[in-house]
Amino acid sequence: MKVYDDIISGFSDDNINSDSPLDFSLAQKIERSGSACDAYITRYRRRRVFIKRLKQQYRTSPRHLAALDKEFDIGVALKHRSLPEYREFHGDYIIMDYIDGITLADMVSDNDPWLSIEANVRSMLTELVDVIDYLHQHNVVHCDIKPDNILLTHGSRSLVLVDLDKAYTSWLDDTSGDAHLYGVESTGSTDIDFHGVGKIVERLSNSISGFPSRRFKEFQAECFRKETTSDALRNKLSKSYNRKIYIIMISALTVISAALLFFISSPTQELKVSSQVLPTGAIMSTKDTVVIFNEAVTESAVKEVVRETIKEESEKSDEYKEIIAKEMSVRIKQMDKLYHEANILITDSASTNDELYDAMYTIIEHQSDLTMKAYADYQEKFSDEKPLDIQNAVISCEAYVDMLKKNDELVQRLSDEMERRKTLISIEKK
Repeated sequence: MKVYDDIISGFSDDNINSDSPLDFSLAQKIERSGSACDAYITRYRRRRVFIKRLKQQYRTSPRHLAALDKEFDIGVALKHRSLPEYREFHGDYIIMDYIDGITLADMVSDNDPWLSIEANVRSMLTELVDVIDYLHQHNVVHCDIKPDNILLTHGSRSLVLVDLDKAYTSWLDDTSGDAHLYGVESTGSTDIDFHGVGKIVERLSNSISGFPSRRFKEFQAECFRKETTSDALRNKLSKSYNRKIYIIMISALTVISAALLFFISSPTQELKVSSQVLPTGAIMSTKDTVVIFNEAVTESAVKEVVRETIKEESEKSDEYKEIIAKEMSVRIKQMDKLYHEANILITDSASTNDELYDAMYTIIEHQSDLTMKAYADYQEKFSDEKPLDIQNAVISCEAYVDMLKKNDELVQRLSDEMERRKTLISIEKK
């Protein structure tokens, strides 16, 4: 929807307090029109309003007049921050509050970068689920959830769901939307609205560059599940979304796992045990590993096992390790751009907290994908080697270790920056 600054009033000073019909020659027709209605904006009692009027050919149609009447009857009874306020009904047109915003359909057509940010989409979908839940609690099924019927306000990007002309309710069931368009059997089923939400996610995934599709796969699947609920969808939206904790945990676990595998496989580690005989079933803990004994052993027996293991390892060819180390340095080189961008954001005081978290999450996600692909590729390439040996070769190479260090440094810098911002806000409040 375009914003018009030069709105002229459709009411004269003489009739501003009367119920006289609007003078549509003075109202501003806008682009947001449907198949059966035209849209206008004007002023009414000093309020900017939105007018929805049947097109000329439908103004004598009983079916279309009934649908408009039904929409007003439903809309005027609902009060929610994500629904427009219905003000008056005048036969072939409705007066409602004007929403200063843009349709989601227009944002998709423009490939708006706002829609590629996970936090924005998650917030938008949460608002959409909330307003749909409100409708369902009031015995109303919208029946036409699509990008054209979703407005996002300028500035705050708050969601407003519009167009109740196809809505179903048990007490006004003469007109309603087409359930089959949404893959459900009945317009009286709440599934139709949730399917509409799922189709919106599907469209964003197919149309928006950089849209984080994988982060919404479970949510989308839940939208299409028969007899799903608003609570189930909210749970999918909020699940595992504390990204700060997630990032730090993943980084810590990555470092710990790498160190553990590295030390376990290293032949230079010294195994220290007591000289006493260990009882059957004893658990012996060393600094780097844990050994479970199923029969009594002595220190000399344990050392003999270690010596044999080292001997076997030394007899193996290290050629595959050298190849992996060389190729991994090339694979990991692609991370440099992400590190550079993250460092710029951390030092930029104008960057938002969400932007910082998004940058760090992207790095962790790329690292995870890179590592899993390397494991799979090299296990196939060096099929004669043990999977654990391949994984160890990947995570113990110099390039991979350097990547882990960079991750650790970034997490620390991010933590320091967030603490700095928190302290700054606290000082400003005082």
